Amino acid sequence: MRIKTVVYALSFPVVIFLISQFILDPLNLYVKIWWLDIPLHFIGGIAVAFTAHVLLSEYEREGKFKASRLLRALFIIFFVAFVAVVWEWYEWVLIYLFKWPPNSWNDTLKDLAMGVLGAVIGAFTVVWE
Repeated sequence: MRIKTVVYALSFPVVIFLISQFILDPLNLYVKIWWLDIPLHFIGGIAVAFTAHVLLSEYEREGKFKASRLLRALFIIFFVAFVAVVWEWYEWVLIYLFKWPPNSWNDTLKDLAMGVLGAVIGAFTVVWE
């Protein structure tokens, strides 16, 4: 796999991460605008779906992967769901280390649902383009 492809594939989620961690968090916007994390998790799901699509396309181009559109979409959705769970663990570690107020299970489940919803829309958009 070419390094250029990997950089391209990761560009969208990395930009979302940088905006979140270095603009929105320091300005305390997640507290000031209570609903701000909802669209951000949705956009994050789309961004990671984009990454999975680019990487799968590269593997397909190299002859290392071949799947139907449905299987490809399901793989992207499950990949995003996995990344969303890892992200929620990351948030939990930050809350634990920095003694921030804990999130509720409602917030965690909403975050996961928004990420997966973004994945579904992103996956079916790129697979059936």
